[in-house]
Amino acid sequence: MCGIFGFIGMSSVRTSLLVEQLCIDDAVRGRDSTGLCVHQRPGLAWLVKHAKPGTAFVADGHTAFLFDRQKAGSGYRIVLGHNRAATSGAVTARNAHPFPLPLGGREHDFGVHNGTIGRTKELAKTFGVKGSFEVDSEVALRAVAKLRSGGLDTPGAVERVTEFISADADFAFAYLETAAETVWLWRSPDRPLAAIDATAVGLGWWFCSTPAIFERAWGSIRGFLFPVSKLKAYELSPYRLYRVRWGGGSPSFEPVRELRHNRRVRPAPPPPATGAPAGPVRQGELFAPPAGASSFEAMKQRARERTAAGENWYTSVAARGPVRGLSTGCGRN
Repeated sequence: MCGIFGFIGMSSVRTSLLVEQLCIDDAVRGRDSTGLCVHQRPGLAWLVKHAKPGTAFVADGHTAFLFDRQKAGSGYRIVLGHNRAATSGAVTARNAHPFPLPLGGREHDFGVHNGTIGRTKELAKTFGVKGSFEVDSEVALRAVAKLRSGGLDTPGAVERVTEFISADADFAFAYLETAAETVWLWRSPDRPLAAIDATAVGLGWWFCSTPAIFERAWGSIRGFLFPVSKLKAYELSPYRLYRVRWGGGSPSFEPVRELRHNRRVRPAPPPPATGAPAGPVRQGELFAPPAGASSFEAMKQRARERTAAGENWYTSVAARGPVRGLSTGCGRN
């Protein structure tokens, strides 16, 4: 289990504080390493990743560049964040997410993943991924980048890799296409991912593994932010590709297409707990909260229902370098 979070919009001290807090609160999903990719504009991105939990990552000053006007503090547009719980590969800064994904020359995309892939040797061979990589996530992300560098558009590349891995893998992905200043999001049924609309308060779009983690981070710095009730949260549907675009300072979020996939054979869930609602629970989709309930309250209620029904869906949080050299470092791509 790993944690994913990110941002698309006009940066400010508020967004930097929230990114920093998410490094800490998202660690509930992974404490082996923490990483950030901060995109300022095409051709300029900062990548900072270390084999340490989020609290130590922040305490040791690895988020300071977000506030430094000589670095990312001068203005950024997109953030990818990740907290790793290692399942394959050693716990090192090199194996931490986000991963830089070469497209040729000095151009890179970046990506993060939560889940397990499997069949990585076959995956690498099928899509022409050259090199030796310890982490299955990196192989899958490099496969998407390889298809892109060969001329396929990003939705097509995502679909081909998803179709190949879906029979064996559990996944939630965030893929930053740097030239288009766009983040692509998609997931399988077993891995949560939500999008949060904060445009009403001038803070752009966010994504996070669970709304409970995002709400906790927001609440931790509530003296600097607006009431969380002003936000809207959306649960991403499995095998649907979403696009979040910078849009010249007017970020937008939209579903793009359903992804072809091979259905995975999964064990039957345990029977419902006594008194729990029986029967299927509808799959996630963009939705409006019921009257009288905030978006977060609606999503947490649905999480409670799914958990009671034996589904591993959203669970509430109980308690509260350059690319060519990691920061391990910061720098340009």
